[in-house]
Amino acid sequence: MWAMQQSTQPNYIPANQDEENYNPNLNSSSQAKQRSAGRTHFNVYLNTPQQQAPHEQHQYASSPPLQQFAPPHPNMWFSPPPVYVQAPPPPPPPPLYTYPPPYGMQPLPQQQPTVIFMQQPPSEQKKKEEPPKKEIKEKKKEEPKPPPPPPAPVAPPPPPPPPKPDEMLDICIASIIIFCIGFMLGICSVVRSNDAYEAHIDYEEEGSTNKSGTLYETWQMARNTALGTGAAAVVCFSLAFLLVFWSGINHKMYRGVQPGFCMAGCLISGWIVFALTFLVDVVVLVLAFDSDNVVYPEVVWAAFVGNVVAWLLMLTHSELARRVE
Repeated sequence: MWAMQQSTQPNYIPANQDEENYNPNLNSSSQAKQRSAGRTHFNVYLNTPQQQAPHEQHQYASSPPLQQFAPPHPNMWFSPPPVYVQAPPPPPPPPLYTYPPPYGMQPLPQQQPTVIFMQQPPSEQKKKEEPPKKEIKEKKKEEPKPPPPPPAPVAPPPPPPPPKPDEMLDICIASIIIFCIGFMLGICSVVRSNDAYEAHIDYEEEGSTNKSGTLYETWQMARNTALGTGAAAVVCFSLAFLLVFWSGINHKMYRGVQPGFCMAGCLISGWIVFALTFLVDVVVLVLAFDSDNVVYPEVVWAAFVGNVVAWLLMLTHSELARRVE
């Protein structure tokens, strides 16, 4: 009968109780003779992994390599851990060749693409054919909104500052000076022409034909003085008028002023008055050179006033061109 005893060591059934006296240095044959002396013993080793405990299997599977352990017990079945070898990678697929294939190879049949026409179900077609119905939304009754507050009063922007007038030109200043000189000469001419007219009346009342008397000399002296001062006044008035006219033209050209009604009126009227007055001055001067002709003071007064008015109109035109935008 087979005697089997369970041992505390895994996968090993001891033959006798004297196993502790086992000497690993002895040969296996001598050990067998010692053990078989007197009686027969059977040592049974279990090598089936199903009969091993799970913790023992895990212990053997996770054990370190064999070189780190001492020589195993001869009665203990020792199995090294399994060695896993990684399988070689699969061979690469054959290369794809272009047409024509290499010599000796038949061309592989290529699969042609298949076109499949899918028909939509009739319900979806009808839905697409039918135009989308417009959703009718009920308009909510608009509540009356309160009137917006009145806008805050905005202060008007301040008026732009008036443009600064140009500086008066030198020719305008010269015109004023010459006009003043002509004005004084014109006053003297008017006064002396009046004295000459009175002396001529006294000479005629006396009825004397003597040209060496006192009345005749007084008349001739007053007449010559009026003629000289009048001629000088005409020259001064004409020169002052032309200078102030040129000053106004320069202001208009420099500032680019559009002539208004007042400016154009002053310009036109000034030229008309100056032309008429200049004709009167020429007639008076021509008549005054004859000693027997009588020059009336009223004519001299008209010429004097005409020259003054013509110059004032042209000065107004020049100032408007200098000050107005």
